[in-house]
Amino acid sequence: MKEVGYILFATGLVYFASQSAGRTLLRLLRLDLARSEERFIGFVAGSGMLSLLVFLLAAAHLAYRGVFVGLGLLLVATRWIPFGWKPLPPLLPRVSAWWRLAFWACYLVYGFIYVPNALAPEVSPDGTAYHVGLIAQYYRVHHIQWLTTSMYASLSQGIEMLFLFAYGLGVGFARQSAAAMVHLLYLLVLPFGMNSYGRRFGMAGAGVVGGLLFFMSPVVAKSGTAAYNDVAVAAILFAAFYLLQIWAEERSARLFVPIGLLAGFAYGAKYTAFLILPFALVFVAAHLWHQRPAMLRAVLVIGGCAAIMIAPWVIKDAIVVGNPISPFGNTVFRNHYIHPSDEVEYAASMAHFNGVKYREIPMEVCVKGYRLLGIVGPVFLLTPLALLGWRNRHVRYLLLATLVMGVTYFGNLETRFLIPVLPFASLALAATFSYVPGLVLVLLAAHAVLSWPFFMDRYTEQYAWRVSDVPWAAALRLEDPTQFVSKALGDSYQMALQIKKSVPAGQAVYSVGSFLPRSYMDHDVIVGYESAFGRRMFDALVVAHYESSAPTRRHDFKFASHAVRRIRLVQTARDKSTTWSINELRFYRGGTEVARKPEWRLRAWPNPWDVQLAFDNNPVSRWSSWEYYWPGMYVDVDFGSAVEVDEVIADCSPLQENIQLHLEEWSSGSWRALTTEDAASSLPLPAHLRRAAIDYLEANGVHWMVIDKDNWGAKDFLLNRAQWGITPVAITRELVLYRLD
Repeated sequence: MKEVGYILFATGLVYFASQSAGRTLLRLLRLDLARSEERFIGFVAGSGMLSLLVFLLAAAHLAYRGVFVGLGLLLVATRWIPFGWKPLPPLLPRVSAWWRLAFWACYLVYGFIYVPNALAPEVSPDGTAYHVGLIAQYYRVHHIQWLTTSMYASLSQGIEMLFLFAYGLGVGFARQSAAAMVHLLYLLVLPFGMNSYGRRFGMAGAGVVGGLLFFMSPVVAKSGTAAYNDVAVAAILFAAFYLLQIWAEERSARLFVPIGLLAGFAYGAKYTAFLILPFALVFVAAHLWHQRPAMLRAVLVIGGCAAIMIAPWVIKDAIVVGNPISPFGNTVFRNHYIHPSDEVEYAASMAHFNGVKYREIPMEVCVKGYRLLGIVGPVFLLTPLALLGWRNRHVRYLLLATLVMGVTYFGNLETRFLIPVLPFASLALAATFSYVPGLVLVLLAAHAVLSWPFFMDRYTEQYAWRVSDVPWAAALRLEDPTQFVSKALGDSYQMALQIKKSVPAGQAVYSVGSFLPRSYMDHDVIVGYESAFGRRMFDALVVAHYESSAPTRRHDFKFASHAVRRIRLVQTARDKSTTWSINELRFYRGGTEVARKPEWRLRAWPNPWDVQLAFDNNPVSRWSSWEYYWPGMYVDVDFGSAVEVDEVIADCSPLQENIQLHLEEWSSGSWRALTTEDAASSLPLPAHLRRAAIDYLEANGVHWMVIDKDNWGAKDFLLNRAQWGITPVAITRELVLYRLD
């Protein structure tokens, strides 16, 4: 029970500190909000302010429990600061007793399921891997690490800063649970915000039903009770939208400050929520189109306040990985940390998640729930009917927000990426059904039954991602947390324990792709697909394992011997399925290789950072464009002085079937063709590739490796471990930990 106390203390401090900070801001601005609005919007806006302060503390190496407690109590204390202007907040129209009864009945029954799921030890995949996993790494060193080996560390982490705050106040398993409970706060408060919206704008019943449609949605329940950020993003977007609607009625310029802060916080919480900023700017500009000075002031205030919340993440990524919007935009902001081809492949896999076609999405996200990981609920198949409420101005705006905020969904088809637009769709649907007396109650009742976790087995697919238990014993720590986590995470958690025992402190573990729960580990984890570094390590293993990837294709260019100072190999084909790579590039004169010298200046485009890999005499390492073929790619060598050369040889993978290469030399201030005659030939497989690959990993500081037994190379690693130069140290049912010798 001691852990539960830590969790509740951390969660309560986040809530009251956030609400106090937001309330202080709103009252300093003298905004005429109702009490319920002040509580909801104050909490959401205040959590953004708390997130920014935690980021600044962590950036300044001050991420300590005592510092967090002091910050939290200081923000709570602002609640009692005298403002000199203390009007009694107005009350919104009351909801009828029947609607209050319906709301509380559903809210409490479903809340009884949600709370223990959040309070139990955190076992969500993304939560333990990076939402809390990276936060755990930060807290170990008491500051934000400038990580370049995980693309997830480059994403904005506004909600994760609140997780860091709560994580730092816990102990043991309470740390991860505290993060999940912070996310649960947004799920618990958002229905009240939606309720207030309905009361303010004359559709109280729709506010109740809309809030419950969102609250009881199965995917919302699953994400909102885990250390994810989707429900928090939904609350931020709705709070900003809510303030825009209030401004449209009251035209108070003071509202532009919290609108801007919330729009910026949305970007800081999740990149895909950035559209609320242009939405807000266009919304305000359209209403002030004929008042140009006022419009300009509004745009500047909203944009400036948003920039305060956006800047930390943009600046951090620009400094750490050279790309302010990392891990995206890598062809614009080229860098050494994320490959453009990896970005393209990742985006394609998310946009075509599990091969689901667009026509299949409605049934997958509303009823089936397996291929897209979760369902919003069958009643949301009726969402198009909300168009019938178009005459209602507020329904029009809700549908517009649904459309605009939902645009980014097609970049990732997982069901939970619809959560940020569900508040708008829920309210629009409820408001439209409210036109027919009694029909909206049928909608609510149907959703309550169909979303009930223990009824869903009758129609959803067996492995749909959803809440399926009420783990009070684990939540109250009456069940051993270790057993609970081990049962849920299986071998990955067992391997985490083995790594803790076997790997010396301070040494990272390389994972080819296996899931490891970073939040329960004391070691950094480098995952193969998460960074350019991880990809290079993986590429070396692939070259050693697959003969088709080894350098067994030689491109041989011969020409009349003459003195050359600078020469380059140019690729002129176009292919959207293959990248160009060179394992070794060599120069000859009379059959003798020209010795490489330190004064050689090596260049390549694209990916100039790895050009040395084509000159390191290691057959498993290779320079790669890490972009699909396009004409004009090159590797350029400046010898520093004229060198007699009559042959250039490039050893490459035979997979580059459509490649077209030619040589150019620098002469009289320009490039001219030297030869296009490529005498390509096959080479025998180089010896000792496995050992060369391990040597390459060790040279890059990798001394430990985890392999899934179902992985492409698992059998070969085990059977030929002597040739690789690796020793199995720990073996679980599915994973093997190797030491690189």
